[in-house]
Amino acid sequence: MKNPRDRNFLQRISQTRRDLIFLLLLSILVLSLSIAFNLPHYIVMYIERFNSTPLDDLITLSIVLVFALAVFSYRRWQELEREIRERRGMEQAVLSANTRLQLLNDITRHDVINSLTGLLLLLQRSESKAVDPEISATIRKEKEIAELIHRQIAFTKDYQEIGLRKPEWQNVEDIITKAWIGHKIGSARIDIGIRDLEIFADLLLEKVFYNLIDNALRYGGPAMTTIRFTAHPENDSMVIVCEDDGLGIPAEAKKNLFRRGFGQNTGYGLFMIREILSISGLTITENSKPGSGARFEILVPKGLYRGTGAGV
Repeated sequence: MKNPRDRNFLQRISQTRRDLIFLLLLSILVLSLSIAFNLPHYIVMYIERFNSTPLDDLITLSIVLVFALAVFSYRRWQELEREIRERRGMEQAVLSANTRLQLLNDITRHDVINSLTGLLLLLQRSESKAVDPEISATIRKEKEIAELIHRQIAFTKDYQEIGLRKPEWQNVEDIITKAWIGHKIGSARIDIGIRDLEIFADLLLEKVFYNLIDNALRYGGPAMTTIRFTAHPENDSMVIVCEDDGLGIPAEAKKNLFRRGFGQNTGYGLFMIREILSISGLTITENSKPGSGARFEILVPKGLYRGTGAGV
């Protein structure tokens, strides 16, 4: 939702446009009436009292109307210039505040992660010395909670960076290759059937494909053998598909897939994917049939992709 200052600025621009259109229509009306009632002739007569140079009637009237339009436009231009200066000042203040907040977040996150690392080391030491099975189980649960907090804190860093840098054209095949290199895929294989395709997206695009691969490896099951990426045109858009031959996604889970906190790990992977893509106008859906493996489709609108995406 736009703040009141943004709405006021946009309303002023809109009002200026309406005023200019109104003045143009009024000028046309005045010109038409002037010609109809021969008003230019009387205007010329009045001007020629002080000017010996003969003037054409229409030229004289045009000069008058242009002068009036110039005066009006100059006044509006001054108002808009003042609004733009104020807006730039506010944007600079917001940017400065965001920079300070980001620095504070970075420092706080660093301190929290250091504290969590120390806590995990102590829990690990306690677990190794525990004799009572019940105490050992409690310590393991405490470690799991601490590790979850660690992952959630790490998520805030990634989420903070969404939209901070301008989107760029990125080669999809290269980005997917970089994404899966960081995974231990075991016996599964990555099949990239995309060539000659670039998309205009946030620079965290690699995180999108990393999380898609991670999601497949995490939930595909031991029978999953392949994670495949393909692309095909659809109307004026391009669709990038990530599918696997794993266990698939239960029908009842589909409606909550991209909701923050949903899932067995941090619950942020698919939520993060949707947020990163939405920054540059891309969308993602899950369109598999239950029991047939997961199938995620990224829709890239016209103007945000170039190339065919055709595989070999």
